[in-house]
Amino acid sequence: MYVAWNMSSRKAFLHILSIKSGDSIVLLTTFLLTIFINLTVAVQVGILLAAISFLRQMSGKLRIVKHSPSEVERHTFGEDLTKFIVEGPLFFGTAKVFEDKMPDLLATNSKLIIIDLEHLSIVDATGEAALSAFLDGASAKEMKVVVKKLPKEKIALFKRNGLYDRIGKENFFL
Repeated sequence: MYVAWNMSSRKAFLHILSIKSGDSIVLLTTFLLTIFINLTVAVQVGILLAAISFLRQMSGKLRIVKHSPSEVERHTFGEDLTKFIVEGPLFFGTAKVFEDKMPDLLATNSKLIIIDLEHLSIVDATGEAALSAFLDGASAKEMKVVVKKLPKEKIALFKRNGLYDRIGKENFFL
């Protein structure tokens, strides 16, 4: 106990507890489980609680904003277009938000939709499925989708899952 006490960072421990956030709950739970049960159980529960806390925090980070097209975009694609900027993670924790917003995205009378993905931080298989459903909805309404500023590391992912081919190479603009 003496060695463990000296190894701990008491100031950091007390600081985290004073914040009263999900992190303090994870810390306190892990600490108490270590004392009253054992370290193995405490670590497993701590990791699970930390993952749940992370997912909860990330699920509120997706933003989809309608944005005015620039003059360059209007000149390149014409006047009949709508632009949306997607910011944050698109993964299983936020895909429902994207799907709920989809009818609004497709409610436009434009024949072309620009999706700016410059600030797309994470995309997983569920996020890809949500984008695929969006493409299906746009196709059903005979709308063309253009993807703008997709981070280069995500292009390989879009190629592997087939979204790149569905959207079309000519419809990606870096």
